[in-house]
Amino acid sequence: MKIIIVGSEGDIGKAVYNELGKRHEIITAGRSSGDIYVDLTNRASIDAMYDKAGEVDAVVSAAGDVHFCSLSEYTQETFMLGLQ
Repeated sequence: MKIIIVGSEGDIGKAVYNELGKRHEIITAGRSSGDIYVDLTNRASIDAMYDKAGEVDAVVSAAGDVHFCSLSEYTQETFMLGLQ
């Protein structure tokens, strides 16, 4: 399979890449690194990612920021970081 992994340089993205890369063709994509650069807040950038990648079988999104802490330490601001 030909798979795009968006956010492949993060902790989760690296784990996904290491596992799927053993048996699939992987295209990495990210906002500042990867085979293809993509800005997920910009529709034209997303369209350009797909145009450059060509036909793919799957897309895995491991993109985004998250604040790592215990649940009891979360605030509204740290929770919203992951959603934005």
